[in-house]
Amino acid sequence: MSVTGIHPDDIVMIADIAERTKVSKGAVQGWMRRSDFPKPVTKIRAGNVYDWGEVYLWRNKVLAERRERLEEQAL
Repeated sequence: MSVTGIHPDDIVMIADIAERTKVSKGAVQGWMRRSDFPKPVTKIRAGNVYDWGEVYLWRNKVLAERRERLEEQAL
């Protein structure tokens, strides 16, 4: 943990999200256009900065909802 209480791994930008979720940056940009995607915690010259924990939880929720829909369709 850093002096401020924020660990560098807790903050991410588009390339970090793409790498961690193993998708393209274009896919992440598509996610960011969704109204339910987590809002950036700040913006710097290089772009928006996100809280990885929020993005991670959002992605897991989206995947779970997709699985549910597929299972319902299979019935």
